[in-house]
Amino acid sequence: MIIGTFVAAILVGAILALLSNRRTAAPPESSIVTAQTKTKTVQPLPLIGSVVPISATPIITHVVETDAYILNESGKALMAQGRYAQAETLFQQAVTTSSSFYEPYNNLAFCLYERGAIADAINNWQMALAIYSDSPDANAGLGMALFASGRKWEGIALYQRAIAIDPQYANERWMHDKRQWSSHALENSRALR
Repeated sequence: MIIGTFVAAILVGAILALLSNRRTAAPPESSIVTAQTKTKTVQPLPLIGSVVPISATPIITHVVETDAYILNESGKALMAQGRYAQAETLFQQAVTTSSSFYEPYNNLAFCLYERGAIADAINNWQMALAIYSDSPDANAGLGMALFASGRKWEGIALYQRAIAIDPQYANERWMHDKRQWSSHALENSRALR
């Protein structure tokens, strides 16, 4: 994924250089666009004889989103093993890395729900839905948490919205097998199906 992004950046740089007819020597080290994450520095490689234009900087966003995606996927693997505390840490890092990616908010909410932090779970599901309102998982999760916290009608409405988006959310076995909902979450959402 990262290699593909860098290849795309190199191609964009080459096309822009050709379009602007800029053929210069390799740029000085200080003009190379860099992106920093908490764990590494990434430098797109300029083509020989051309300058990577500053307009190629959107690649930085993709690097950050890729890191958030990797953190989220790693957290999901831990969550599938029932290691919610470790998964929660990775989801928090993913949210910090990219606040526009809804899935880590959704997954963090499930971890918080599992340890009984329902108010925090509700906040994270609301964040997920603010980013992507058609997420059936976030609608179902928030519905479950609201129902558990006494806001029954709101919970039912949101869970029914999840079923309207994806009818499989009425199927408990599917939710366990495909969406990896815990037995705790499945039991607490049973009345909503």
